[in-house]
Amino acid sequence: MHAGITGADGSGQRRVSFGNAAYAAPDWSPDGQWIAFTQRGPASRRIGVIKPDGTGEAVLSAGPADDGATWAASSRALLFQHNEPSGRSSLYRVALDGSQPRQVAIPQGGSDPDWSGAMD
Repeated sequence: MHAGITGADGSGQRRVSFGNAAYAAPDWSPDGQWIAFTQRGPASRRIGVIKPDGTGEAVLSAGPADDGATWAASSRALLFQHNEPSGRSSLYRVALDGSQPRQVAIPQGGSDPDWSGAMD
């Protein structure tokens, strides 16, 4: 995620991330105030957020292999896939400020999360 888009038509692209890891899988919040991303380092993948102007970057998950963040309609929380070193995957929810991380109860492991209005 090295470019931010300032225009709906794709114009005004500029770099917004400058961390020491690779930034991947950007996803704009519904209110347009944040971009969620997967921060890929040499030994981990974590979920983070950044403002479109490059400020306010925060990592919201601890890894070791988190991916696929998707926004709640309210833009106040994220759902993401958490992968254990054992290979088991599950879904986690975390508030925009990084608080309230919790596993989402589902019958089996989870992948490719997406919100429904009932979970917001």
